[in-house]
Amino acid sequence: MPTAAIWRSRPCRNWRGGPKSSLTRLWRDLGLLASPGCRRCQSPAAPVAAVCRAGRYRARRDAEPFSPRDLEQGRSVTGRESAQRFHIILSGRLKMAQINPDTGRVVTLFLLQPGDGFDVISLLDGQPDPLIFEARDDLLMLSTPMQEARRWIEEHPAFNRSFLPYLGQQMRTLANLAGDLALHDTETRLARLILRHVHHEQPDQPLRLIHNLSHESLAEMIGSVRVVVNRQLQHWQRDGVVVTRRGELIIKELGTLLKKAMHFPKHTSRS
Repeated sequence: MPTAAIWRSRPCRNWRGGPKSSLTRLWRDLGLLASPGCRRCQSPAAPVAAVCRAGRYRARRDAEPFSPRDLEQGRSVTGRESAQRFHIILSGRLKMAQINPDTGRVVTLFLLQPGDGFDVISLLDGQPDPLIFEARDDLLMLSTPMQEARRWIEEHPAFNRSFLPYLGQQMRTLANLAGDLALHDTETRLARLILRHVHHEQPDQPLRLIHNLSHESLAEMIGSVRVVVNRQLQHWQRDGVVVTRRGELIIKELGTLLKKAMHFPKHTSRS
């Protein structure tokens, strides 16, 4: 088994979004996305409605009833606001989290990526979510009123064939998170989080989805706090499991990390 992997956590001004959501192909097949673009697509003469900042995805000009919309890094959308419109992420990441108003503690339920849609729960039941949606990067999205999204789904039966497995995947993610929070300690949860984003076939490649996230953000993804995650990473570094330098986390002993994750299940890619 390879023994080293690099998690590049340096800030990246042109982050390319990591693995594509399993829904990306669906949006393209249904005519919402054109072929992956390039920077030349930003020309006013290009036949597109919007281009992500990394030149990865393009929205078709005729992608009715959706229209392009952006959200600046750090801006938040409440569950009530997200219940009014349905969005498809073209570029950037979005934190989907729940917060305790009394203590300020936050737990991240999902880190959505290009191709993901939100708010899926409100799309299904018509009710606002008690959640916060925060842009981790500058976001570019396709957006439409929720009632238009429901009508559009009814007119495209092919949507359900891909959407139902996607919902199952999201439910499995929540089930895994609930199990981790209830059954495992912080060290195990952090090891599992890192291993979920290691491509075992190419362990020398940088981890894409969680790169350039602070220790506080990582803590929110495992139901912990920044000081505990920081202390755990320092402990692993003393034991030679990881090395931190220049904003990077280098995993030196994947086998040891696997043992700390307590029989972590085989990784499956979302792309």
